[in-house]
Amino acid sequence: MIYEGAWPDSITHPGVKKLLEDYLRLSNASNPKNPHDKSEEAFAALFADDGVYQLASKKAQSPAEITKMRHALFAHIPHREHKAIKFFTFGSNQFEIMCEGEVDYEHHHGHKTASSWAGRLSIKEEGGQTKFKLLQIVVDTAAHT
Repeated sequence: MIYEGAWPDSITHPGVKKLLEDYLRLSNASNPKNPHDKSEEAFAALFADDGVYQLASKKAQSPAEITKMRHALFAHIPHREHKAIKFFTFGSNQFEIMCEGEVDYEHHHGHKTASSWAGRLSIKEEGGQTKFKLLQIVVDTAAHT
């Protein structure tokens, strides 16, 4: 979910908006315990071949490693609901973005947790597609246990 008013006027590139919308949609996808979960593979496909995904202290580079890491991270979290509150560009550079957000988790035990998060997003064009070069998420992972 992206809150109304989250988009700054400086994000005009349709590929950037679509990438961010896809990122949030796929971040919220249910994650069954299936090693070939299509939503995780689609999430990893949002990254350049040399793209880096970092969630707190965990880091992966390349779509294959990103898929593997996300399976390990979310094996016991069947539902996630990310909300983007606001995107910020570095001046007029819409390929360097910061994001403020919130996330709600539902764990396999049935309990729920919530946290604020922030993201640093570096984007590039690769093969005619808009991809993440870097997606670094800062979140208190201790709040999700």
